[in-house]
Parts: sequence; C-alpha cells; structure tokens
Amino acid sequence: MKGYSEVSAVLLGFLLYQAISFSDAIEEKTNTTLHNDFISFSNSCPPLEDIDPCSCNEYRNGLRISCAGISSYEDIAFLKYALKKYLVYEINIQKSTLKNIPKDLFEGIFFKYIYFQGILINPLSSEDSPFLQANSDSVENIIIHDSFPSGTGKLSFSHFTKLIVLNLNKNVLEKIDRNFAGDCRRLIYLSLSENNIKDLESYSFSELLDLHSLLLSHNKLSALYRDMLPSKGNSLEKLDLSYNELSHLENDVFSDMPALNILRLSANRITCLHESTWSPIWKQLFMLVIEDNEIRCDQHLKWIFNYEFPSTFSGSCKSPENLRGKSLRQLKVTDLL
Repeated sequence: MKGYSEVSAVLLGFLLYQAISFSDAIEEKTNTTLHNDFISFSNSCPPLEDIDPCSCNEYRNGLRISCAGISSYEDIAFLKYALKKYLVYEINIQKSTLKNIPKDLFEGIFFKYIYFQGILINPLSSEDSPFLQANSDSVENIIIHDSFPSGTGKLSFSHFTKLIVLNLNKNVLEKIDRNFAGDCRRLIYLSLSENNIKDLESYSFSELLDLHSLLLSHNKLSALYRDMLPSKGNSLEKLDLSYNELSHLENDVFSDMPALNILRLSANRITCLHESTWSPIWKQLFMLVIEDNEIRCDQHLKWIFNYEFPSTFSGSCKSPENLRGKSLRQLKVTDLL
C-alpha cells in the first residue's frame, strides 16, 4: 500500500502541475480562436438539459463533464455539438459500456484530461479508427482503469503527441508492442501496473526520452531487455517492476540511466545479483527494493562490499539455508563462501 501511495502522489503532482498550466493554455487557445474564428468560449456549465444524462462541474481551468451508466457511445454522441463553445477541461466517464469509440466522438471539444473508470471498450483503437483521434492535438492526460476486456488487441496512443500522463492500471492488457506510444515524445509518466502483461516487445518505450516514471508492477513479465526501455534514459528517475516473474537481468539492462534513483524489483524470481548489471546505477540509487526474490548469497555476491547501500534498501537472502531471511545489508564477507 505504501508503494501505491507514492505512485498516487507522483501522479497527483503531475496532474496538479497540469491544472496550474492549463489555464494559460486555455487562454492562449481561446485568444487564438477568438482572433481567427470570432468564437467565444464559456467556462460556465451549459443547461443541464443540454447534456443529460451527463453532469457538469465548474473549475478555474475549465469544465468537468461527467457521465455514468451509459449503455452506448451513441447516448453521448450529441456532446460534441452541445459543448462546442465551452471550455472543457475533463471528460469523465464511469461505469458504462461504450464498446467501440469513434475517433470523432468528441470532435470540436478542446479538452486536456480523459478519465475512464469501469467502462467496456472493445477494442480501444484500430488503424481505421484511432481512439479519439479528433482530440489528439489537445489531450495531455489519459487515465483508463478497469475498462479493457480480456483479449484486447493492439493498443496505440501514438497519435496523442502532446500526452504527458498515461495511466492504464487495473486492466487485463497482455501485450505491449512497439507502436504503443512511439510518438508520445512529451510523455513523463507511464503506468501499466496491475494488468496481465506477459509480452513487452522490443522498442516498446524506446522513443520515450522524456519519461520520468515507468511503472509496470503486478504483471507477468518474465524477461526484460534494454531495448524495451527508453533508448536514452537521461530522464528516467523511477522504474517499478515489482510483482512480476523476472528471474534474470541482462548485464546492460540499466545502462545509460544516469537519473534513475528509485528501483523496485520486489516479488520476482531473481536469483543472482551480478556486479556487471548493477554497477552502472548502484551508487546513484536512493531507493532499491528487491525483497521477496530468490537471491542466493554466495561468493558471487562479494562485490556488494565495494559499495555503500542505497539510503532506502530492502533485500534479503533466500539461500543457503543458514542465511535465509538475512538482509543483504547485514551480511559479512565471511558469510559468503
């Protein structure tokens, strides 16, 4: 629970940052539109009868449009006409069944934030109908939870070129391919935790050079290679791979990651900690969590005595039996035969 509090805090920070900066973006957009098209935007909610069965809340940075219990996207197709002259910040849809979402469902509405919770989307996108393509030039935050059915096919968010936050936690995604978010060059926060991801293709995140946080915990990953991660990890600060099925880490998997300072690998099947794998980042880590693995504490682990442990560290031996449960921080050279 502590780990998820930290994740929530990070996400909240990003969203607060967006909330502060959004008013400037809205003002710029509004002024440009006023000049070019002589359209004035309202930041007051429209009459409720105009957006029923949805509701509206007013915020400093724009309107939140909330819908629940929708049985088909056709039930809210009218919104793109009803909201065309309003400053909409967030589209929030919960506990609904939208199935296929047309690329122009919200065409003409300038908004920054998509929040979908507990809706059915099948599939999310395809080459013929990219997910909300008509809004790809404005959306910066996408959060979709509990919304993908089992067997969801190819996913792509690459057309959201201004995307900063993407959170797809608590779905049943099984595969991420190289086209997943390749053109989202501004992406800072990406969370795919609590899915069923078994297959992470090479180059899945290689183009995400500004990524600060990559969260992949509670999946079924059994392999991780350097080319799956940002090709230049100069911005990557947090990597969470806990609660997966990793048994081995390649020698170069953490190379070229000078900013990485929080690494979580707890509850995997890792048996050996090789110096060649860890030396590129060991000294820069502030937090390292490798508890609940299969770590064998023997002579191959003696290299750790050449380094200081990260300020926050959790990890213990699984074998041999006489060292089982002993923290790596408490080991002595004489323990490692």
